[in-house]
Amino acid sequence: MKLLLVLLLYIVRSSYAQENAFVGEIEYIKERKLLSGEYVPIKGMEYETFFNSTSYAFFQKSLIDINAQVNNAMKSLPKEFASDSFEVARQREKIKKQLESQLNSNINRTIIQFSNHVAQKPRQIDGRNYCVIDSLPKINWELKADTMTIEGLICQKARGFFIDKYYTVWFAPAVPFAAGPANMHGLPGIIVLATSEDEKTRYRMKTLTYPLAKPIIISSCNGEKQISNFDFTVLQGKLRSQRQADMKQNLEDFKNKNDKK
Repeated sequence: MKLLLVLLLYIVRSSYAQENAFVGEIEYIKERKLLSGEYVPIKGMEYETFFNSTSYAFFQKSLIDINAQVNNAMKSLPKEFASDSFEVARQREKIKKQLESQLNSNINRTIIQFSNHVAQKPRQIDGRNYCVIDSLPKINWELKADTMTIEGLICQKARGFFIDKYYTVWFAPAVPFAAGPANMHGLPGIIVLATSEDEKTRYRMKTLTYPLAKPIIISSCNGEKQISNFDFTVLQGKLRSQRQADMKQNLEDFKNKNDKK
Protein backbone atom coordinates (compact mmCIF):
# COMPACT_ATOMS: atom_id res chain seq x y z
CA MET A 1 0.00 0.00 0.00
CA LYS A 2 2.82 2.38 0.95
CA LEU A 3 4.62 1.58 -2.33
CA LEU A 4 1.42 2.35 -4.26
CA LEU A 5 1.08 5.75 -2.56
CA VAL A 6 4.71 6.60 -3.33
CA LEU A 7 4.17 5.60 -6.96
CA LEU A 8 1.01 7.74 -7.23
CA LEU A 9 2.83 10.69 -5.68
CA TYR A 10 5.66 10.27 -8.18
CA ILE A 11 3.21 10.20 -11.10
CA VAL A 12 1.45 13.35 -9.87
CA ARG A 13 4.74 15.18 -9.37
CA SER A 14 6.03 14.05 -12.77
CA SER A 15 2.82 15.21 -14.44
CA TYR A 16 3.00 18.55 -12.65
CA ALA A 17 6.65 19.01 -13.61
CA GLN A 18 5.89 18.20 -17.24
CA GLU A 19 3.05 20.75 -17.38
CA ASN A 20 5.28 23.40 -15.84
CA ALA A 21 8.44 22.52 -17.81
CA PHE A 22 8.93 25.21 -20.44
CA VAL A 23 11.01 24.32 -23.48
CA GLY A 24 11.45 27.67 -25.26
CA GLU A 25 11.95 31.35 -24.52
CA ILE A 26 10.96 34.54 -26.35
CA GLU A 27 11.72 38.16 -25.50
CA TYR A 28 9.07 40.63 -26.66
CA ILE A 29 9.06 44.40 -26.62
CA LYS A 30 6.06 46.71 -26.94
CA GLU A 31 6.62 49.73 -29.18
CA ARG A 32 4.77 52.89 -30.19
CA LYS A 33 4.90 54.71 -33.50
CA LEU A 34 6.27 58.26 -33.71
CA LEU A 35 5.02 60.90 -36.15
CA SER A 36 8.17 60.18 -38.16
CA GLY A 37 6.91 56.62 -38.72
CA GLU A 38 9.64 55.10 -36.55
CA TYR A 39 8.74 52.60 -33.81
CA VAL A 40 10.37 53.12 -30.42
CA PRO A 41 10.24 50.92 -27.28
CA ILE A 42 7.75 51.82 -24.53
CA LYS A 43 9.63 52.00 -21.23
CA GLY A 44 8.80 49.11 -18.91
CA MET A 45 6.99 47.13 -21.61
CA GLU A 46 9.40 44.24 -22.18
CA TYR A 47 8.27 40.66 -21.66
CA GLU A 48 10.26 37.50 -21.02
CA THR A 49 8.11 34.59 -22.22
CA PHE A 50 8.61 30.84 -21.67
CA PHE A 51 6.42 28.33 -23.51
CA ASN A 52 5.52 24.66 -23.88
CA SER A 53 2.72 22.74 -25.61
CA THR A 54 0.00 23.58 -23.06
CA SER A 55 0.81 27.01 -21.71
CA TYR A 56 3.21 29.88 -21.51
CA ALA A 57 4.55 32.06 -18.71
CA PHE A 58 5.52 35.67 -19.12
CA PHE A 59 7.22 38.19 -16.88
CA GLN A 60 6.97 41.92 -17.42
CA LYS A 61 10.46 43.14 -16.73
CA SER A 62 10.81 45.45 -13.75
CA LEU A 63 12.12 48.60 -15.40
CA ILE A 64 10.18 51.10 -13.30
CA ASP A 65 11.87 53.90 -11.38
CA ILE A 66 11.01 53.23 -7.72
CA ASN A 67 11.74 56.78 -6.58
CA ALA A 68 9.59 58.25 -9.36
CA GLN A 69 6.72 55.95 -8.38
CA VAL A 70 7.09 56.98 -4.73
CA ASN A 71 7.03 60.67 -5.67
CA ASN A 72 3.84 60.16 -7.68
CA ALA A 73 2.18 58.33 -4.77
CA MET A 74 3.19 61.08 -2.35
CA LYS A 75 1.25 63.64 -4.39
CA SER A 76 -2.01 62.02 -3.27
CA LEU A 77 -1.29 62.63 0.43
CA PRO A 78 -3.24 65.42 2.18
CA LYS A 79 -1.48 68.78 1.97
CA GLU A 80 -1.73 69.14 5.74
CA PHE A 81 0.92 66.43 6.09
CA ALA A 82 3.46 68.53 4.19
CA SER A 83 4.25 70.60 7.31
CA ASP A 84 5.12 67.50 9.32
CA SER A 85 8.49 66.24 8.08
CA PHE A 86 8.30 63.13 10.27
CA GLU A 87 4.93 62.07 8.81
CA VAL A 88 6.13 62.76 5.25
CA ALA A 89 9.24 60.62 5.78
CA ARG A 90 7.18 57.84 7.38
CA GLN A 91 4.70 57.71 4.51
CA ARG A 92 7.48 57.82 1.90
CA GLU A 93 9.29 54.87 3.48
CA LYS A 94 6.05 52.89 3.78
CA ILE A 95 5.18 53.36 0.10
CA LYS A 96 8.74 52.52 -0.99
CA LYS A 97 8.73 49.26 0.99
CA GLN A 98 5.37 48.25 -0.55
CA LEU A 99 6.68 48.80 -4.10
CA GLU A 100 9.93 46.95 -3.44
CA SER A 101 8.00 44.05 -1.89
CA GLN A 102 5.82 43.77 -5.00
CA LEU A 103 8.80 43.73 -7.34
CA ASN A 104 10.63 41.12 -5.26
CA SER A 105 7.63 38.77 -5.16
CA ASN A 106 7.43 38.11 -8.93
CA ILE A 107 4.27 40.18 -8.94
CA ASN A 108 4.44 40.47 -12.73
CA ARG A 109 4.55 36.72 -13.38
CA THR A 110 1.56 35.34 -15.29
CA ILE A 111 0.87 31.87 -16.68
CA ILE A 112 -1.61 31.44 -19.54
CA GLN A 113 -3.27 28.07 -20.16
CA PHE A 114 -4.00 27.54 -23.88
CA SER A 115 -6.76 24.95 -23.48
CA ASN A 116 -9.20 26.86 -21.26
CA HIS A 117 -7.96 30.44 -21.79
CA VAL A 118 -7.25 30.96 -18.10
CA ALA A 119 -4.58 33.18 -16.57
CA GLN A 120 -3.01 32.61 -13.16
CA LYS A 121 -0.90 35.26 -11.51
CA PRO A 122 0.44 35.92 -8.01
CA ARG A 123 -0.62 39.27 -6.56
CA GLN A 124 0.01 40.99 -3.27
CA ILE A 125 -1.96 43.46 -1.14
CA ASP A 126 -0.56 44.88 2.10
CA GLY A 127 1.87 41.98 2.43
CA ARG A 128 -0.77 39.29 1.77
CA ASN A 129 -0.19 36.94 -1.16
CA TYR A 130 -2.95 35.68 -3.46
CA CYS A 131 -3.19 33.54 -6.60
CA VAL A 132 -5.55 35.43 -8.90
CA ILE A 133 -7.47 33.34 -11.45
CA ASP A 134 -8.77 35.22 -14.48
CA SER A 135 -10.60 33.89 -17.53
CA LEU A 136 -9.45 35.37 -20.84
CA PRO A 137 -11.62 35.90 -23.91
CA LYS A 138 -10.80 33.60 -26.80
CA ILE A 139 -9.29 35.44 -29.76
CA ASN A 140 -11.04 34.43 -32.98
CA TRP A 141 -8.13 34.56 -35.39
CA GLU A 142 -8.71 34.95 -39.12
CA LEU A 143 -5.86 33.20 -40.92
CA LYS A 144 -4.54 34.74 -44.14
CA ALA A 145 -2.57 33.15 -46.99
CA ASP A 146 0.12 35.87 -46.94
CA THR A 147 3.61 34.89 -45.81
CA MET A 148 6.72 36.87 -44.92
CA THR A 149 10.15 36.04 -43.53
CA ILE A 150 10.88 37.79 -40.21
CA GLU A 151 14.00 37.15 -38.14
CA GLY A 152 14.79 34.17 -40.36
CA LEU A 153 11.39 32.55 -39.75
CA ILE A 154 8.75 32.01 -42.44
CA CYS A 155 5.66 33.60 -40.95
CA GLN A 156 1.97 33.49 -41.86
CA LYS A 157 -0.42 36.41 -41.50
CA ALA A 158 -3.49 36.49 -39.21
CA ARG A 159 -5.94 39.09 -37.94
CA GLY A 160 -7.77 39.16 -34.62
CA PHE A 161 -9.40 41.42 -32.03
CA PHE A 162 -7.29 41.86 -28.89
CA ILE A 163 -8.41 43.95 -25.87
CA ASP A 164 -9.88 46.96 -27.68
CA LYS A 165 -8.63 46.87 -31.25
CA TYR A 166 -7.78 44.63 -34.20
CA TYR A 167 -4.22 43.44 -34.70
CA THR A 168 -2.42 42.15 -37.76
CA VAL A 169 -0.17 39.32 -36.61
CA TRP A 170 2.65 37.31 -38.16
CA PHE A 171 3.22 33.87 -36.60
CA ALA A 172 5.76 31.11 -37.25
CA PRO A 173 4.24 27.62 -37.86
CA ALA A 174 7.76 26.13 -37.74
CA VAL A 175 7.69 26.76 -33.97
CA PRO A 176 4.23 25.23 -33.31
CA PHE A 177 3.39 26.69 -29.90
CA ALA A 178 0.46 29.02 -29.22
CA ALA A 179 2.52 31.61 -27.32
CA GLY A 180 2.56 35.35 -27.83
CA PRO A 181 3.19 38.68 -26.12
CA ALA A 182 1.23 39.54 -22.96
CA ASN A 183 -2.21 37.85 -23.17
CA MET A 184 -2.16 37.46 -26.97
CA HIS A 185 -2.15 33.76 -27.88
CA GLY A 186 -3.96 30.93 -29.65
CA LEU A 187 -2.30 30.65 -33.07
CA PRO A 188 -0.64 27.45 -34.41
CA GLY A 189 2.80 29.00 -34.04
CA ILE A 190 4.59 31.58 -31.91
CA ILE A 191 3.75 35.21 -32.62
CA VAL A 192 6.72 37.07 -34.09
CA LEU A 193 5.15 40.46 -34.81
CA ALA A 194 1.76 42.00 -33.94
CA THR A 195 0.73 45.48 -35.11
CA SER A 196 -2.49 47.29 -34.16
CA GLU A 197 -4.74 48.22 -37.08
CA ASP A 198 -4.16 51.94 -36.47
CA GLU A 199 -0.40 51.15 -36.52
CA LYS A 200 0.16 53.10 -33.29
CA THR A 201 1.28 50.06 -31.28
CA ARG A 202 3.13 46.85 -32.01
CA TYR A 203 4.67 43.90 -30.18
CA ARG A 204 7.95 42.68 -31.63
CA MET A 205 9.95 39.54 -30.89
CA LYS A 206 13.52 40.50 -29.95
CA THR A 207 15.00 37.05 -29.37
CA LEU A 208 13.96 33.41 -29.62
CA THR A 209 15.66 30.48 -27.89
CA TYR A 210 14.19 27.12 -28.89
CA PRO A 211 14.71 24.50 -27.75
CA LEU A 212 16.24 25.46 -24.43
CA ALA A 213 19.30 23.48 -23.41
CA LYS A 214 17.32 22.39 -20.34
CA PRO A 215 13.58 22.83 -19.64
CA ILE A 216 12.76 25.50 -17.07
CA ILE A 217 10.22 24.75 -14.32
CA ILE A 218 7.95 27.71 -13.53
CA SER A 219 4.95 27.62 -11.19
CA SER A 220 2.11 30.06 -11.55
CA CYS A 221 1.41 30.22 -7.82
CA ASN A 222 3.15 28.63 -4.87
CA GLY A 223 0.38 27.70 -2.46
CA GLU A 224 -1.15 31.18 -2.21
CA LYS A 225 -4.89 31.47 -1.59
CA GLN A 226 -6.78 31.29 -4.92
CA ILE A 227 -9.18 34.13 -5.67
CA SER A 228 -11.05 35.25 -8.78
CA ASN A 229 -10.00 38.44 -10.52
CA PHE A 230 -13.39 40.00 -9.64
CA ASP A 231 -13.09 39.18 -5.94
CA PHE A 232 -9.51 40.45 -5.90
CA THR A 233 -10.63 43.77 -7.40
CA VAL A 234 -13.36 44.05 -4.75
CA LEU A 235 -10.79 43.31 -2.04
CA GLN A 236 -8.48 45.98 -3.45
CA GLY A 237 -11.32 48.50 -3.24
CA LYS A 238 -12.08 47.62 0.38
CA LEU A 239 -8.44 47.89 1.41
CA ARG A 240 -8.08 51.18 -0.45
CA SER A 241 -11.12 52.55 1.42
CA GLN A 242 -9.62 51.35 4.70
CA ARG A 243 -6.31 53.08 3.94
CA GLN A 244 -8.14 56.31 3.14
CA ALA A 245 -10.08 56.05 6.40
CA ASP A 246 -6.82 55.46 8.31
CA MET A 247 -5.24 58.43 6.57
CA LYS A 248 -8.24 60.59 7.47
CA GLN A 249 -7.95 59.51 11.10
CA ASN A 250 -4.22 60.27 11.09
CA LEU A 251 -4.99 63.71 9.70
CA GLU A 252 -7.57 64.39 12.45
CA ASP A 253 -5.09 63.24 15.10
CA PHE A 254 -2.46 65.49 13.52
CA LYS A 255 -4.82 68.52 13.65
CA ASN A 256 -5.86 67.78 17.24
CA LYS A 257 -2.21 67.57 18.27
CA ASN A 258 -1.48 70.98 16.74
CA ASP A 259 -4.59 72.54 18.32
CA LYS A 260 -3.40 71.57 21.79
CA LYS A 261 -0.06 73.30 21.29
